[in-house]
Amino acid sequence: LFAIAFALLRKYPTNEEEDFDRLIDNWSRREQPLFIERALPAVTPNNDEPPPDYHSEENLLVFNQAIADYLVTSGYTVSCKEFCREANISINDSADKKDQLEKKWTSVIRLQKKVMDLELKLQEALQEATVGGPTREKRSPGEWIPRPPEKFELRGHRDTVTHVVFHPTFDVIASASEDATIKIWDYESGEHERTLKGHTAPVQDIAFDHTGKWLLSCSADMSIRLWDFQTYQCIKTMHGHDHNVSSVTFTPSGDHIISSSRDKTIKIWEVSTTFCIKTLTGHREWVRMVRVYQDGTLIASASVDHTIRIWSLPSGECKSELRGHENVVECIAWANDSAGPYISEPIANGGTEVCSFLVLQVVCW
Repeated sequence: LFAIAFALLRKYPTNEEEDFDRLIDNWSRREQPLFIERALPAVTPNNDEPPPDYHSEENLLVFNQAIADYLVTSGYTVSCKEFCREANISINDSADKKDQLEKKWTSVIRLQKKVMDLELKLQEALQEATVGGPTREKRSPGEWIPRPPEKFELRGHRDTVTHVVFHPTFDVIASASEDATIKIWDYESGEHERTLKGHTAPVQDIAFDHTGKWLLSCSADMSIRLWDFQTYQCIKTMHGHDHNVSSVTFTPSGDHIISSSRDKTIKIWEVSTTFCIKTLTGHREWVRMVRVYQDGTLIASASVDHTIRIWSLPSGECKSELRGHENVVECIAWANDSAGPYISEPIANGGTEVCSFLVLQVVCW
């Protein structure tokens, strides 16, 4: 409708029409043809009724009368006379179409706003889906990396941040730092909620249990601390390692704690008593990280001695020693349970290698 009015007024320009032209121009620049195409899609006909004809003589007459009424009421008399002459209608015919053009305009603008709001929501949903978890089958590896800009930049630590973990149920994250503190953040608002203090040296690693009730931390002060996340109080401090405690984690059941240290050992602790019930030895250098397999039966450890070891959690026996790296193995992670017991470990020279424990089971056992 407004495209018709715009074309006619362009054909018969006068000074008195400049305001109307400017109004139409502004709206046209906002992708008016694309909007009309989206807002007025073709109607799929039912079996019982034919599709409506938007260009019928009856509809065209209604449009022309509405345009003529607008021109008359707005004082564009010269354009109105020329328009009525070419459209073969009388000025009096537009009397019963009073304010039709304004009503149509208002309806279109309201509908356009709704469409734009829905498009914005769709775009946000697609962005969240892309950042949240692109599938391996549909996306290239480069698309797995989060895209800037970041949602928040959380500042507050006074030294290097060593580790960050998500809470399993709440919208918070915990961060550990070499400033000897642990900070709790609301990742939906970006606000800092609390700082946990107690360690006297850099905090190397932190972990939540599967319920989110307990937070575990380990430090270069040779201690492990167990925190009640509901009260933010340290309820127990565990000592037993003879050097920097570099890694700590809960077993999937939450009944035990596994820790590794620069003293070359791995220790298993009982949560209920906080006693060390077993010490695993075998690595020849600093054990940088330990991680437990999802079923709770295996432990993987990464060490400065260039090796990875697979341990039986129930017996404490070393089942396999994986060799192949030529530098420090900094960290290690198990693949998802559905993929089988695979481990991936970044190394100090920047590379990443993937080893299959299923193959080594056959060879080594």
